[in-house]
Amino acid sequence: MENKILTDSVIEKMSREAKGILSSSNPPKFRRFAESFFEPSWIDGLPNFTETFDEQIQGVNICDIHTAKTKYPDALDKCFGQIVPLNFDKASVLHYAHITSGILVYVPDNAVIEEPVMLAQMYAPHMLIYVGKNAEVTFVDDNSEVLSAIEIEVMENAKVNFVCADFVNDVNIATRRAIVERQAVINWYIASFNSIGSYTTVQSHVVGEGGESNINWVFYGKGYEKFDIFAGNIFDAPNCKGEILVKGVVSENSKASVVGEIDITLKGGGTDSYLKEDLLMLDKTAKVDAIPSLEIKTNDVKAGHGVAVEKLTDDKLFYLMARGISRDEAKKLMLEGFLKSLYADFPSESLVDNISKQLSL
Repeated sequence: MENKILTDSVIEKMSREAKGILSSSNPPKFRRFAESFFEPSWIDGLPNFTETFDEQIQGVNICDIHTAKTKYPDALDKCFGQIVPLNFDKASVLHYAHITSGILVYVPDNAVIEEPVMLAQMYAPHMLIYVGKNAEVTFVDDNSEVLSAIEIEVMENAKVNFVCADFVNDVNIATRRAIVERQAVINWYIASFNSIGSYTTVQSHVVGEGGESNINWVFYGKGYEKFDIFAGNIFDAPNCKGEILVKGVVSENSKASVVGEIDITLKGGGTDSYLKEDLLMLDKTAKVDAIPSLEIKTNDVKAGHGVAVEKLTDDKLFYLMARGISRDEAKKLMLEGFLKSLYADFPSESLVDNISKQLSL
């Protein structure tokens, strides 16, 4: 019972602070942010995981946050509220104001998990993931929910593939953030489709020498869907490396804002990084904003970026249509070919197949 009281007090303190911000004298930005996605009353009905459990799946230990306080106190202290801080952004404030629970996924030192770990079967609005030294694991998350947050600690020499399938057919507000230690690697693979309103953040903070973070993201918006995408790498140690590659398509009155950010701090000498945003508008009703950001605070680094925003013109369709392919089918072929150059290498066959199916609809 003591561990539950301790964790309750931590969660309740965080929630009180967040609610204090929301109820302060000048909270309109949070209210406007929430109302731009859903009715505020929806938030009160968000599910929270309250059961106590402790089990092992595929060599990975999974428990509720209360059990973690006793069983994995160091991992809990490193993760909870430290990787996604309360004041990280507007979504994090709303998130912490309404959570009451969470779970910890713990990968022991030196563990090599051969099969992907499916996170959908262990839903919680707040998920902590601790990957021990020299461990290797692939996570697949296809259970995106409103106001969710995932905090990942990647310890020395560990390697993590994190695959996110955001096929929600609803509102999706998600913050996913990782701390990457010395010689550790995290590879993000994100696919975003079918969102009424999406505000999604993926960011790595590389704090150990030789650490690496790569973010690969594809999205497709149609029929008044809206995407706000933020992908960022912070390099805060020497000799790091990483890429951000975003490919997206918008059509049929959909809108997308894509922010890609590379931040190399004073400690980041010797870092090699790159950012590419490659976006395609299928018709005149679609709108996309590409916003690259590079902040370099030291010398002796490699940091490049490229942005390409294209419109699908009749000239580009003519080649296929001249060979007897209908206009709609030609658009589908162009769409899949444009995105598949990135998603074909995602380390989840089911996700690759699912993306292809989504694009063929």
